[in-house]
Formats: sequence, structure tokens, C-alpha cells
Amino acid sequence: MNGNKGVFVIENKLITLEALNHVKETIKFVLFNLKQIKDNQKNNSFDNKEACKVSIEKLFFLINTLNKKEDKSHIIKDLDYLYKHCVFAVLRVKDHKDFDFLDGGIEVLDEISEGWDRLSASVAQSPAAG
Repeated sequence: MNGNKGVFVIENKLITLEALNHVKETIKFVLFNLKQIKDNQKNNSFDNKEACKVSIEKLFFLINTLNKKEDKSHIIKDLDYLYKHCVFAVLRVKDHKDFDFLDGGIEVLDEISEGWDRLSASVAQSPAAG
């Protein structure tokens, strides 16, 4: 942050891009897993429980990346809610074999993934703070 409140300044562009890419890749991983779970819901040889377990772990990583204590912005609250909705959808599959909420989780992560792609591209193109 600089003297202009609310303006994000990249102090170390490489570290910022690495962090963004880590979050972005985690979202894409979970999205891929949820699609696999959906596509294999009738496949008895596919380990749904393990795929759900890994997805939940990754979703909690994403939840924990949010700075909820210091940043009370709407986007943080919204992301927290959306990630938790995805956890709920995966838990329904894991615990009850209920796939009804999975499409919603996939749609949410697909849109969040697109947003992270745009954010990463914008950061990559912006000049680093000097």
C-alpha cells in the first residue's frame, strides 16, 4: 500500500505473481477434481471419497488465504462464502452421495478461476512499484 488508501501497489512483482499463481492453480485443481467427481458419480472404481477429501483440503487452503481479520471488504466475505459453499457441496457428495449441489460448486469455481486469470494477467502487465 502507498499513501493512497485502497490502492494496491506491487512491491515485489515476482513474489506477488507466484502467490497469485499458487492460488489460481489450487482453484483449477479443485475445479478439475469436482468435474472428475461429477463425471464419475456412477463409476464404482473411482474413489469419490478420496477426491472429495483432497478437494476439501484444498478448499480450506483457499479459505485460509483470505485475510478476514484485517480485510473486511465485500470481496473477502464473498470469496469466503463461495469457498464454503463449495465445501458444503463436496461434503454432500462425500457423506451422502448427494450430487445436487456439485454443479453450483463447479460453476462458482469456474467463475472465480476466470477472475484469477484476469487478475494475474493484469498484475503481470503492470509495472512494479519503485
